[in-house]
Amino acid sequence: MLTVFGQKMTHALRSSLMDKFIHLTTDNVTGQEPGTLVSRFVGDVDTVENLFTSGIISMFADACTMIGIYAVLWQKNRGLAITLLAILPLIALFTRHVQKMLAAQMDSRKAAARTSGLVPETIHCIRMIHVFGKEGFMRKRYDRTLQEGYAAMERTNFYDALYSPVILITDALVTGVVMLLSASSG
Repeated sequence: MLTVFGQKMTHALRSSLMDKFIHLTTDNVTGQEPGTLVSRFVGDVDTVENLFTSGIISMFADACTMIGIYAVLWQKNRGLAITLLAILPLIALFTRHVQKMLAAQMDSRKAAARTSGLVPETIHCIRMIHVFGKEGFMRKRYDRTLQEGYAAMERTNFYDALYSPVILITDALVTGVVMLLSASSG
C-alpha cells in the first residue's frame, strides 16, 4: 500500500510541478540556473518517493522495536529504563544537530544542478565562445562550479562520517553502563 501511495504521490508531485511550470513566465524560467528545474523534477520528487517506499516502513518498524524493548526493560528493571530514558533525548539532540549540518546536501544538489546546466549551455553557445575567445572563462566557470560541488560533498561526507562513530561509541558506553548497573543491582 505504501509503494502504491508513494507512486501516486510522485505522480501528483510531478503533475503539480508541471502545472506550475506551464504558468511560469519567461523571466522566471530564465532567471533560474540551468539544470535547477530538471533537478527538482527528477531528484527532489525521487527523494520524496524513497521516503514513502522505504523510509516510512523502516521508521515504523524501528519505532515498534524501540517501544517493545523499552516495555520489556521497564518490566524487568526500572532503573535501567530510566537510564535509557535519560540518554535518548541526548542522542535525539545530537541527531537533530547533525541533520541541520547536513544542509550541505542541498548545496551539493544545487551545485550538481549548476554543473549539469553548464554543459548544455556551453554546447549551445560553442560558436559564440570560440568567436569571442572565452574558452578560458568557460573553463574557469566550470571548474569553479565543480569545486563548489566537491566542497559541499566533502561537508556532507564529514558529517556522515562523524555521526556513525559517535553513535556507536555512545551505544558501547550505554551498554557498558547497563551491564554494570544490572550486575550491581543483584
